[in-house]
Amino acid sequence: MSSPSGRAGSAALRLAQSLGVPATSARVLHDGSNVLVALAPQPLVARVAAVTARVRMRPAEALQRDVQLAGWLAAQGARVVAPADELPPGPHQAEGFGLTYWRFVEVLGTVSEPDVAAAELLDLHRLSVAYEGALPGVQPLISDALRGVALARDAGVVTRHDAQRLEAAGLRFTREIPRGAFPLHGDAHPGNLLRTPDGLRWTDFEDTWRGPLEWDLACLHETSRLDGAAAVARYRELCAREFLVDDDVLAACVRLRRWQGVCWSLVFAADDPAHLPRAAVALREWLARD
Repeated sequence: MSSPSGRAGSAALRLAQSLGVPATSARVLHDGSNVLVALAPQPLVARVAAVTARVRMRPAEALQRDVQLAGWLAAQGARVVAPADELPPGPHQAEGFGLTYWRFVEVLGTVSEPDVAAAELLDLHRLSVAYEGALPGVQPLISDALRGVALARDAGVVTRHDAQRLEAAGLRFTREIPRGAFPLHGDAHPGNLLRTPDGLRWTDFEDTWRGPLEWDLACLHETSRLDGAAAVARYRELCAREFLVDDDVLAACVRLRRWQGVCWSLVFAADDPAHLPRAAVALREWLARD
């Protein structure tokens, strides 16, 4: 396993073995912002920080929040992918990689129906609202994206002028987001809502923070995996007056989410030139709107 994802898998396997888990092989399930590795024959998956580790100011803290919130939600009966119980879930450091361990779930796909996504997000919010663990405000979101823009600039993926426009816009959009105390998923798009043989499961709480619930709705609104506007409208119908959704705050969160998406597309292009065409389109469309 000489590729970066292969080395990540080997590191996760050797660490699990050192912690007493009789795993014998590692198979990469997904290679993206993180590398997901199935450890056979155990029902165990390692989540290894990849691109995220180069962008986040404090990557271990994001891994820790992921484990803590997902573990708490699982204990409340929430439909989430739970941290592993065969060994300490982490976060761990192994051979230069930050990683966590999770229970294996068979993924049959993701959700494409707006009504289903809306109902699942509302159910998640109903449970999350009681979470009392420490979560940051909006700052990690903005600082991670800004670090990503700097990385892309240094790699020649974005010009200095356009990088400056992105940086200024991010700071401007962030000032539009009101303070909030709601424990957010943080990246609540349908790609993080998995179909499994045991039903739907939310995953990937690394971007969780305390803010306005409109942020999670903006993540749903801006997805390309389904009709996001219809999903948000359905969420509002289902929640009635249980959670109040402010149109102005939602619009501000949508602006920030679109900006975040452009920044991360540039990060992926800096990591892999195959992403350059998509990043160029995203940047061009954003610059025309801004």
